[in-house]
Amino acid sequence: MLQALASVYPRYTTDLGAGEPSADDLANLWYLKEQGLVEGPLEMSLSQSFIFQGAKVTAKGIDFLADDGGISAVLGTVTVKLHADTIKELLVSRVDSSSASTEKKSWLKRQLETASNETIKKIVGSVLDEGVKHAPDLIRLVEQATRSGP
Repeated sequence: MLQALASVYPRYTTDLGAGEPSADDLANLWYLKEQGLVEGPLEMSLSQSFIFQGAKVTAKGIDFLADDGGISAVLGTVTVKLHADTIKELLVSRVDSSSASTEKKSWLKRQLETASNETIKKIVGSVLDEGVKHAPDLIRLVEQATRSGP
């Protein structure tokens, strides 16, 4: 149905690809409309029958059909940038809360505070590598963090 509508985009049509639309076709179209994948004058009469005057696929519908998610996949990408100082603060915080000796903590914190951005980048890469190696644990931790909130 979406492909039939996409073939005439951006025009409205009453041809949903299978001849005269059935009640099931119109119910499916209603669902697609509620999801924002199609738009058009599709209504329900007082007697609960559909009034269909045409439909067209939306940009969201075309992106849904695209193998790569279309432009929505690009526009919906979230980029997170952390400043090196923020990462240092996070690492120092973890060092402080660790069970290491006071001497070891002091040494680690000095190393982090004087580390170059390139060194911090390497540390973050190593931390991510370790996280990926322990994916089942990582999944559990992410689930816990998203459930508990800030």
